[in-house]
Amino acid sequence: MKKTSLCQRFPLQKTYLLFLYLLTFSCATEDNIHPPIEKSFQEIFDIILLYSRETKISPDIFRYDWEDGVYVNSIIRLYKSGIDTINNLNYLKQIGDLSLNKANGAIPNQMIPGVVFPFLYEELNDQRYLVAAEKIYNDYKNIPKSKNGATSHTINEVQLWDDTIYMTGTFLLQMFEMSGDTIYLQDYIKEISGHYEHLNDPNEHLWYHAWDEDGIDNRSFQTGSVDGWTSIDDKNSDEFWARGNGWVLMGICDILPYIPTTHPNYPFLVDVYFNMLYSLSLYQDNITGHWFNIINKANYTRNFIESSSTMMYAYSILSLINSGTINSSKWLLNVVDDSYNGLQQISIKNEGDLWLITNVCGGSSVGNQEYYFNRPIVSNTNFSLGLFLMYSAEVLKYHKTRF
Repeated sequence: MKKTSLCQRFPLQKTYLLFLYLLTFSCATEDNIHPPIEKSFQEIFDIILLYSRETKISPDIFRYDWEDGVYVNSIIRLYKSGIDTINNLNYLKQIGDLSLNKANGAIPNQMIPGVVFPFLYEELNDQRYLVAAEKIYNDYKNIPKSKNGATSHTINEVQLWDDTIYMTGTFLLQMFEMSGDTIYLQDYIKEISGHYEHLNDPNEHLWYHAWDEDGIDNRSFQTGSVDGWTSIDDKNSDEFWARGNGWVLMGICDILPYIPTTHPNYPFLVDVYFNMLYSLSLYQDNITGHWFNIINKANYTRNFIESSSTMMYAYSILSLINSGTINSSKWLLNVVDDSYNGLQQISIKNEGDLWLITNVCGGSSVGNQEYYFNRPIVSNTNFSLGLFLMYSAEVLKYHKTRF
């Protein structure tokens, strides 16, 4: 069920005005900010960081895939935030050295673990990492593209998935940070705009999981998708999958601080971000502070609350507040507060010496309603540990700068 919001006074098509309002006039008062965070949250963060880095995803068992790639990106972000820099850099160097012979950008999901190479070249000036990074980028340029230039998630047929924005964009952003060459930002923006054209629903301002260019149902082992999700008459999948929308929102959030306000695509990016965030805020569950796996079907008994997307949405707000890209406001902080309280009470659980990130939808391809309702609910996946670290770092940073 949708909940009401202070932002209902702003029509969806006017969200760029809302952005200007937030940027120019809105400053959170103490009445709008939740109380200082409990010290125990810092302790939970430290425990999960140590456990995941030294045991669950240690360099010797690191897999060169998207799940571990999301985790590696979280360690890069922690390093750049000044968190445990010596140990994090040592970890990333081990990952990079062990992965040099695996570097490729043959498909989008292979790009995100490669984020370690431009990072290491920037930090250590070792040519081996530059060679690996450039190989990945050259491979990326050869992945099949849709007619509007967006990169296909699969290579045997042209399909656009919302996951691709984050899997490609994270690498492209690190290439920009390494080189300063804006071509990587332009590639990133092209991915967002190209996927937006086919995946964004103009009424809900949420994104479908996937779109197939020819509408022919070519199920393949590679995609693992469910038969019948696309047709010649309806090339989109039918559902708003929560984590898929999280990949989009995080992808836009991460690039915004790098785009000058004078850039011709800046209003578009801001508009997509706030339209999406506004719609999501209306579907946040009042009781749990989470979102459901199919975002707009909370009343279906087989639907379930999903923690990884909840962390992604909250991260996407706090990261831009912490970077100064947007100012905090009451409605944004209410979304973050409800997420934080719900995650703490329901999804972040203690089991002996171990902390678990529970209520995570297992890895998903594209499907129908039944497919998403039947996804396994798992704990402590490698990607969810990375998302927790990124989300938690932003929570801690927000509090440290204000209390």
